[in-house]
Amino acid sequence: MRAPALPRLLSVSLLTSLAAAQTWEPVASLPASATGRQHAAGVAVGDALYAIGGEPFSTNGDSDGAVHRYSVAANQWVALEPLNGPVIHQGAGLDPAGRLIVFGGVDALDPGGDPGETYVYDGVNGITTGLADRSAQAPDGLFAWASDDSRRLYSIGGGRGATATPSNQNKARVERYDAASDTWEVLAPLLTPVADAAAVNDGQGHLLVCGGFVEHGGARSTNVASYDVLGDAWSDTEVPDMPVGLNGARALRGVDGRIYVLGGESDSGVEARVWVLDADHTFWSQGPDMLTPRKHFAAALGADDALYAIGGTTSATGVAPTAGTALVERLSTIRCPELALSAAVCWEGQAVSLAATVTGGAPQSYQWHKDGVALLGNVASGGGALSGTTTRTLTIAPVSGLDSGEYTLVATNTCGAVSVGAPLRVRSSPTFRGAWAVQVLHPAGAIESRAYGVDGLRVVGSARYPHPTYNSLEHPMLWDASTGVASDLTPANSVGGGCLALSGEMLVGWYWWPYWTQFGTGYYAHACRWLNGLPTVVDLQPQGYEIGRALATDGVDVAGYVLYEETSIASQPIHWPSGAGTGQVLAFPAASGGNLTAVFRGQQYGILFVSPAPQATQWRGLGGPIESLQPLGVQRSAVLGAGWGQQVGTARVAGVDHASVWGGSPDSLVDLHPTGASSSAAHATCDGLQVGEVVVGTETRATLWRGTAGSALDLHAELVALRPEFTRSFATAIDVPLRGKVRVAGNAYNAQAGRYEAVVWACRRFYPASATSR
Repeated sequence: MRAPALPRLLSVSLLTSLAAAQTWEPVASLPASATGRQHAAGVAVGDALYAIGGEPFSTNGDSDGAVHRYSVAANQWVALEPLNGPVIHQGAGLDPAGRLIVFGGVDALDPGGDPGETYVYDGVNGITTGLADRSAQAPDGLFAWASDDSRRLYSIGGGRGATATPSNQNKARVERYDAASDTWEVLAPLLTPVADAAAVNDGQGHLLVCGGFVEHGGARSTNVASYDVLGDAWSDTEVPDMPVGLNGARALRGVDGRIYVLGGESDSGVEARVWVLDADHTFWSQGPDMLTPRKHFAAALGADDALYAIGGTTSATGVAPTAGTALVERLSTIRCPELALSAAVCWEGQAVSLAATVTGGAPQSYQWHKDGVALLGNVASGGGALSGTTTRTLTIAPVSGLDSGEYTLVATNTCGAVSVGAPLRVRSSPTFRGAWAVQVLHPAGAIESRAYGVDGLRVVGSARYPHPTYNSLEHPMLWDASTGVASDLTPANSVGGGCLALSGEMLVGWYWWPYWTQFGTGYYAHACRWLNGLPTVVDLQPQGYEIGRALATDGVDVAGYVLYEETSIASQPIHWPSGAGTGQVLAFPAASGGNLTAVFRGQQYGILFVSPAPQATQWRGLGGPIESLQPLGVQRSAVLGAGWGQQVGTARVAGVDHASVWGGSPDSLVDLHPTGASSSAAHATCDGLQVGEVVVGTETRATLWRGTAGSALDLHAELVALRPEFTRSFATAIDVPLRGKVRVAGNAYNAQAGRYEAVVWACRRFYPASATSR
């Protein structure tokens, strides 16, 4: 048998506080008797605890073993149907079907009589079903019992205990009950025979057998035998010996993973001491003493995570008369922390929060580390403000590339310390190399034109043309930026519409859907997508809604809004998975309506119309939970675009709309509003860049940002430098391809022609060597 292993420093500090943090407390006692309650078996069944058998026997005249059930919630014991005969030292446990199995034991009034039988005990009806008994080679009493993770019951060792002799020794016999076949299987025997030991499942694939009387001679063992359930093999050296030899003790595994050996009798007498084996099985320490010394008692782990000691014998061996107790006490054990933390990706300039999901017993303390070093100050590696270093949530605002690394949270309670780590990846958006080129896409014959989306060399939008009946109507347009050639996407049965977004082969927007009445042909604006860039549409309009628009797509899904009728005040957000079917209208009782304005990789973003003002909102998955993105201090807000981990839009502060960018949470908002501007808005984002417009005085100027207000690039100035006839401009979309030029689409007012015209800005992009994108 090996000597106890040296404890680790961390575990020393935790176990030093264990005794101080945990104390036994009394609970309702068993029914009082002159001799207390001795030799009962304890089993937890659901939310209740059972004290099964033992003395004193039932008062029914048959000296049957008593059974009582304890309600943890009510703190009350109730007497149940008794057992058969005056049997003590039974084993008990639950089988895979949840049946309470009682087995073995000796007749207390006639030690040479028949041993206890094996049967199912029901809390309502008492004994219900007889089962196969152990073999004749299994000792009748003083065997240790436990169950494995599959709820197979074990009978381990046993015999005469202190009175064993060389001719009638304590046994090494081990048998296991298989409920499916109703048979007992003989297993590998103990290496060292033992009786009156305590057995427990360690939760790691082993059964531990602690102490007991040695083979003969009455000496108490300190050995802890470890049984490998899968390997059917025993070891006497795998687990360190107990500090003291015990018999009649009980062993339980707490929810903290530690093994608690309670009470029993040592050479010094009946014990109240508790010995605790750490979860790694490396060392023993002394836990908090029980209030009452006891041996041969019932013990179980309750549903309240507490260890219960129930009744027991209080007099030492050979002391007459034998005395017992009906007192019951419990010791709360603490669940170890359990942590989950996901990798995070964010863009330079944003605020980022690393939030761990934590369970386990309170109180807990926390400490964050970066690359193995504890974060102790309030300044992050990149110079941003660092907060929450001793909480579940760490925040860096703003982040820079220097903040990339492995972040680890260590959570500690009296059970132990647990850590979880995940990487934070900080992306850098591109800068620009060379001059910006400006391309005006206004088609000949159009009254006005606007660009709403760009993907590579393709640009979509609308152009307004004269119409003999309706004066003028918008037409959906697709431009080839390499040639400037415009294609009208109006379907043959329609009179116009607008293409509002594209990604890959998915072009979406709306068209005038015709319907016929006795008064002639009418039209409703229906949401749609175009097939392969041709003037052929797939109508996406759900039944029962007259008006709709598809506002955004990520190349897979489509987002937009619908109206019941033309006169409706509030629109309803709608999502079309894979751009098919009639979509799913997302209605919420707390909102009068809303719009889905962006979709990206399974998440949707937009606006919900809630009181007192609309709020920027994100939907986590189709039909999933929703979350307001509006932080404190903002009066109203809206998400207008999303992509690559960012959402952009507006947030109204002190009555002024500010261009804003989020990173998926309210606290991540970064205000893009430049100093001196009277209002601003951001409409689209890609690869850490954002585009929109800034109003300065009476001028509206297309603007590009790289994640901060100070990074604002005046695209209007680039336009006017080449085309001075344009007096105001708006940027509505951006594309940052893996190769090629960054392109920004929008529109600008041509003061000479008196109209808005579709415009595209283009420039070569440049990534710093240390940057990572997408």
